[in-house]
Amino acid sequence: MKEHILEWFRSDNRAAWGLLALGILGMLLIAGGDRTGLESSEKPTAETYQETYRQELEQRLEGLLGEIRGVGSVSVMITLETREETIYALDTKESDDSLEQEHVLLAGDEPLVETVWYPQVLGVAVVCQGADNIEVCSQITQIASVLTGVTTNRISIAKMCE
Repeated sequence: MKEHILEWFRSDNRAAWGLLALGILGMLLIAGGDRTGLESSEKPTAETYQETYRQELEQRLEGLLGEIRGVGSVSVMITLETREETIYALDTKESDDSLEQEHVLLAGDEPLVETVWYPQVLGVAVVCQGADNIEVCSQITQIASVLTGVTTNRISIAKMCE
């Protein structure tokens, strides 16, 4: 078996060398771990979550709007009104004349999250090639309003430069 593998690599077999290179690259990626720019001791901030949430909304809306006939190339920008808000679970203890509340803690003194309120969308700007068609603009406005929850007066549509 060992001789067969050695012979395979000795020959001018590009597939073998390609597989070897991919294997080494895979091992390096696994050994390198997560290199997203955050050190393991750093915790993501509220701004990081908010930016990620906004970018995800923009990408999903761009993808959907790009599927509408007549829209053409499209770019979307979303503004958020508030930050993400986390509500933690409380344990309430009542006695005869007092009410005492304290956070419910999990192992490692982490508070138990009860609810997370995501940021509210303030406005949507859409720039696309088909903005000169009133029917296309109407469809974009309706879809953006339904998906983001903003009123139609907070959605702006402009024609993309050619």
